[in-house]
Amino acid sequence: MNLTKYFDQWFYGKGYPKLNGELQFDLATKKATVKLSQTQMDEMRGVGLFDLAVKVRVTDSKGQAYEDVIKMIDQVSGSVDFTLSGGVMMVEIDPEDDWLLELTFHPGQDILQNVLKSSSNPTKRIWAAQGLIRIGSQSAYAFLLDAMRTESFYGVHEEIAKTLAPSTSLTARHLIIEMAGFVKDPRALWEVAVAMRVEYAPYREVLLKLLKLPHLGYGARAAVLEAIGAQRVPSDLDVLTRAVVYHNSNGYWPFVTNGALRGLGLHRSQEAFTSLMAFIKPGALRDQARGVAALALANSSLWVSATDKLRAREELVQLLSEPEKSVTKNAVIGLGVMEARPAIPALQDYKSRISNQDQPFLDRVIDKLRQVRDSGDTTAVGALKQTIEGLEARVRELERLRAVTM
Repeated sequence: MNLTKYFDQWFYGKGYPKLNGELQFDLATKKATVKLSQTQMDEMRGVGLFDLAVKVRVTDSKGQAYEDVIKMIDQVSGSVDFTLSGGVMMVEIDPEDDWLLELTFHPGQDILQNVLKSSSNPTKRIWAAQGLIRIGSQSAYAFLLDAMRTESFYGVHEEIAKTLAPSTSLTARHLIIEMAGFVKDPRALWEVAVAMRVEYAPYREVLLKLLKLPHLGYGARAAVLEAIGAQRVPSDLDVLTRAVVYHNSNGYWPFVTNGALRGLGLHRSQEAFTSLMAFIKPGALRDQARGVAALALANSSLWVSATDKLRAREELVQLLSEPEKSVTKNAVIGLGVMEARPAIPALQDYKSRISNQDQPFLDRVIDKLRQVRDSGDTTAVGALKQTIEGLEARVRELERLRAVTM
């Protein structure tokens, strides 16, 4: 093995392998051909070919498994042939996950269903389930639902909930509701609840039932409360505010408090805004929770009057003078959410009091706000929102990881 080439490709080089898979089957000769082609090459970015030897496993309709290796050494593509004793039941590319790669492969609904039902590798079952979701037929969803009922690994439930979350189809949302009824692992329930973080009337009853489960866990309970807030039902305001107060006093980690605060930020009501204005006051909550309340207040301020927006901006600017980093960092993010251009002088003053390593993000917030002010270019706001949404997602993921390790 040429180690110099290996390190050049995998350690010092850019990119990673992206493969496109193709399957051909001759019914008369029972010959199956699997072809793989590398598609990651990008001369402008300096991404080239990778030397690969990818195992392929084909299982026929009689249960016989066949394995071979497709070698691509200084080659864009390669293929391998199998002579089977029956039809093609399953195709697994890199069945033991030996390689870090991205695979695009559409072998058809029947093969995907067989992989989901019979593969011993959870990552292949996830791949097959995601393929069925892309197909989107009623029969594909029906098979997927049955498979999820019998799936034993929580990680598969997690990934399928994540894949279903962006979909607006009623079939996908029905599957999320069904999963909420039979998924038991708190780690997977977390993602199921996150998938319901959009306003959709049938979700509310499901979420309120989940909230009563004794085995829900901190992280999943937080996600459920956040999703309840997203349903924007006035009577749920009491559920959220009581959760903030109770778990702030009784929870070892503020996961549940934070989830309820985010739910208030999504509620889009004057009452939620008023509650958040109270929660950000010094001493109202633990400092870490007050930071989350600051960001929730910024989200809530997008749906209230101009006068209340001004009040919220002034409160966030005041938070910049506090010593607790979790409070000030979320105040900065919140001012970005609000597109608070008049807060730029306060942000500049805050910059003089923080470490060099914390300044680049603040600079990006200030620069984006300046661009909008000077040119009226709304693309700067869009870029800022993307940055902020990415940070919020990272915070949630860190909380999730901390919760599952407790």
